[in-house]
Amino acid sequence: MDRRRASSTCTSTGSWDYEVFLSFKGEDTRYNFTDHLYAALYQKGIRTFRLDEIRGEEVASALFKAIEKSRCILVVLSKYFAHSRWCLDELVKIMECRNQNGKVILPVFYHVDPSDVRKEEGWYGEALAQHESRNIFGHKTQRWRAALREVGNLSRWHVQNGPEADYIEDITRVILMRFSHKLLHVDKNLIAMDYHLQEMEEIFPWMMDSISNDVRMVGIYGLGGIGSRIIVTTKDKHLLEVHEVDTLYEAKKLDHKEVVELFCWNALKQNHPKEDYETLSNFVVL
Repeated sequence: MDRRRASSTCTSTGSWDYEVFLSFKGEDTRYNFTDHLYAALYQKGIRTFRLDEIRGEEVASALFKAIEKSRCILVVLSKYFAHSRWCLDELVKIMECRNQNGKVILPVFYHVDPSDVRKEEGWYGEALAQHESRNIFGHKTQRWRAALREVGNLSRWHVQNGPEADYIEDITRVILMRFSHKLLHVDKNLIAMDYHLQEMEEIFPWMMDSISNDVRMVGIYGLGGIGSRIIVTTKDKHLLEVHEVDTLYEAKKLDHKEVVELFCWNALKQNHPKEDYETLSNFVVL
């Protein structure tokens, strides 16, 4: 299913309050790995949302809004992560945003095996069994299981052996590569770019490999006028094949909702039609 077209309970936004939302189990990592990671991101000027204590439904609502207003999510999956229903509810919301709006999710498996998360075994299987034995969460446990399976299938960092500082340095480097505004001027009103970047990373995982020194060329082809953060672009796929570009990516057309958003940014300086102008805006972009 095209995740951009799924029925949405995760609001899409054209502006961001944070580059990174940091999701973690405080008991496991608040005063070590997560704290050091947050400090490293802060020192690099990366706006990062972190909430150490969660109490009350109003706070939960604000937390979900922060997820929606963040460009990407760093999920630190640690030993007791699945023991917290707050962490699991948060993860369900995070994966909804990935599936519906293409939110970029970067998991960190902190001294846990990714297969245990994916298959709900080990500490994760034990935690879910405890939740189910209490018989008070109903269908929620199935949503928790689905979210864990999905995030467990995402490949990123497995912190197991070696200095944690090296992992933190690499995570920070990857975030900077993806979101640093100092590298290139990018118009703030670009539409659907995060979805395309996420899709390209899934197809070409080596693109975000901050360790490799390989030099490769990616050719983007499709509609004329489609913006890109990668240099080689053309409407002519054959031209890229003739020049033996390493990898090809076809840029898709914006859907109707995204076209309306683009029109509104340029004509109205906001991401949605003004009151009484919705019908006219939809007519203009037909």
